[in-house]
Amino acid sequence: MAMDNPQPDCRVVYVGTGRMQTWKFLFLSNYEDERTWRQRLATEMEDVCRDMLQQGLRLTHVVPVMSSRDLNGGWTEGAWLYFSAN
Repeated sequence: MAMDNPQPDCRVVYVGTGRMQTWKFLFLSNYEDERTWRQRLATEMEDVCRDMLQQGLRLTHVVPVMSSRDLNGGWTEGAWLYFSAN
């Protein structure tokens, strides 16, 4: 998680670490299944929102970060969460 303070009453937080790779044998790898990844991302987002709410900030908008590293299509790798005191 990275935090930035563009204004004293605003916060921008990036949530997400990408899908974890699991290794099988020496050279074969596979990404964690989508359900596990989405649950992990949702949990991270809920934790950040709870922390920001305790600081008096509310979520104003979410910007998803898409990944398309392979030919199997893209997925939501993370999200920028924007919080404001207003």
